[in-house]
Amino acid sequence: IKKMLSKDVRGKKIRLPDSLVNSFYNAPLIIRMDPLNAVIKDQSLHGKIILVCDTVLHISKTATLKDIIIYANAVVLEDGFKGNCQLFARESIVLGKKSVVNYPSCFGVLKPDSSKIQAKVRIDSGAVFSGVLFSFERERSYLQTVIYLGENSLIKGEVHATGFLKMDSPLKIEGKVSCNRFLM
Repeated sequence: IKKMLSKDVRGKKIRLPDSLVNSFYNAPLIIRMDPLNAVIKDQSLHGKIILVCDTVLHISKTATLKDIIIYANAVVLEDGFKGNCQLFARESIVLGKKSVVNYPSCFGVLKPDSSKIQAKVRIDSGAVFSGVLFSFERERSYLQTVIYLGENSLIKGEVHATGFLKMDSPLKIEGKVSCNRFLM
């Protein structure tokens, strides 16, 4: 994917249209987000679309995302968001309160070796997530990655943390959990 992105994106930064659909029979549509306008609001994105963002990407609850892939430094999904997507970030992914992320979805933070921050995935209270949550760092650091699951959240799928898994009670996980250490 990294080779494909560096080859095909070519530094182009465009404003997203209100609606964009790309069939899975087509080649992927790769779009580099403008860092000064890294917001998805009132837009519908569906299909074989890859968004690349060098900064924090904000996704409004009014956005409709289905089956797209996003690579960003960080991603914040507003309270009440509904959709399904694959998000990969270097620093953090935050899913707002009472959001619903449907299967097949994946949220993953991949902490760079040189990073001095604690990379995290945060699922806020009352959210429902169906898919895979993961955090990864090549070597264990003092600030290990963390996946935070808020109270009354429901996770259907797999949770894998190379670092910590922090959970607020009560919550429900229907699936598999693996981590270096639980924090409750």
